[in-house]
Amino acid sequence: MNGKAELVKLVAQKSGMSLVEAREAVSHTIESMKELIGQEGIVLEGFGSFKIKVRAARKGRNPKTGEVVDIPEKRVVTFKPSGALRVAVNGSAGQSAATASPAEPVPAPATTAGPEPTAAQSKSTQVPRPRKKITK
Repeated sequence: MNGKAELVKLVAQKSGMSLVEAREAVSHTIESMKELIGQEGIVLEGFGSFKIKVRAARKGRNPKTGEVVDIPEKRVVTFKPSGALRVAVNGSAGQSAATASPAEPVPAPATTAGPEPTAAQSKSTQVPRPRKKITK
């Protein structure tokens, strides 16, 4: 995964800025985005939108003790990519396998391992997982 340093280098290369200027520009852009997202969100044409959503307060459970805990409401940042970004990532404007229409069957992945094992064969090769002991 690329980080801020890689972004700074790319901005410097594409814009002709020095690394110091590019680092400053990227830092200012990120700080400005944080400020704007906190106010009402940002829509970047051809990239996507950042918005704030409020997660409601709810009850949770401490996995170690089993005790019920109140989880307060909180604000979270969500990102929805634009159609152009989805095309850039996926390589085409085609539909994903989950939304493909029935007229366009999704090809099965190619296998070279031979026939699939039967239910009895696959169960015999499974390794049992250790179970967590819950103490109350």
